[in-house]
Amino acid sequence: MGAEFHLRLYKSRWAIEVFFKEIKQTLQLADFVGYNENAVQWQIWIALLVYILLRFVAWQSRWKHTFTRLFTLVRGFCGVA
Repeated sequence: MGAEFHLRLYKSRWAIEVFFKEIKQTLQLADFVGYNENAVQWQIWIALLVYILLRFVAWQSRWKHTFTRLFTLVRGFCGVA
């Protein structure tokens, strides 16, 4: 395995780290409602679904601002504090 392979592997790993950091910070994934295994899994799946749906809305509408701004806007419309 050459240096090019390791470079691509590290780049892919870094993209995954950034993805999870964005989900955790933006969707506030650290604040769980329930703490048993099933509750945590459901909350993670719902957070991923919200993330994917908002990314699709941003892409479909050609959203020019940050993902965090879109999330804050949608959250404001929903009345969630």
